[in-house]
Amino acid sequence: MKHFKTSNREAAKAFTLIELLVVIAIIAILAAILFPVFGRARENARRSSCMSNLKQIGLGLMQYTQDYDETYPCPGNTTYGGEERNSDGSADKASWRQKLYPYIKSTQVFSCPSNSHNADIADLGAPSTAGSPVPSMPVSYMINGNIYLSQGGYQGMKIAQLQEIATRAIIVDGGGDGWNWTTFSPGWGTNIASRGFAGHLNTFVVTYADGHAKAKRPVATATPVNEWGRGNLNDTDLSCNTFIKADAINCTNPNPTVTALMQALEQKYK
Repeated sequence: MKHFKTSNREAAKAFTLIELLVVIAIIAILAAILFPVFGRARENARRSSCMSNLKQIGLGLMQYTQDYDETYPCPGNTTYGGEERNSDGSADKASWRQKLYPYIKSTQVFSCPSNSHNADIADLGAPSTAGSPVPSMPVSYMINGNIYLSQGGYQGMKIAQLQEIATRAIIVDGGGDGWNWTTFSPGWGTNIASRGFAGHLNTFVVTYADGHAKAKRPVATATPVNEWGRGNLNDTDLSCNTFIKADAINCTNPNPTVTALMQALEQKYK
């Protein structure tokens, strides 16, 4: 009878159970290290896409102001009962997104790839003043409620009424308020704290009054310079006249209400 012996070379090729477990452990460790890196890379790409969207919206914003006597669009909404008074005195109830659509010509620009609040909402207002009626649009972004006047009907502010337009935040990541005008004021806690979106690695993207866009931590937009204006007309801010809405957007002093809400928004997305 012949006995077959396993050569030392063949034995060396075989994996022992311990060696197999070591390899599996190494793979698991590498996966634990690399998956967050891949996740951050993916979110960085989405943030870049969102910033591209808001840069296009900023460009549309500037084109709109050139056509409308250097006046910013403001939200109008038939269900709210208010009307925007355009620079020529006519009334318009179209949302700010509907007003900018003819300049951007894409509904997807209004959709953030990371924000779950990007479902289309039907046109609740009138056709845009800048062109033909527009389709239902995503609601991933919100406009600063301090950008419009409310005396005698809604009216967009003029560029000349804003001081330091490069630091006046106008449009930001957010949505989900159920309204097609998607307006917020930093002092409305039910809006910015619960409906703001800081899911881009704990940052959001902001479009400023001069049209440029930038990704920032929410708190960095509230202090040391308050980029939003007064939270609401009841906030105490000695840098502003309490009774004149036009002053609200120009309040640059850090405001406790605004700062606290931005901190809450950051904490929500940690």
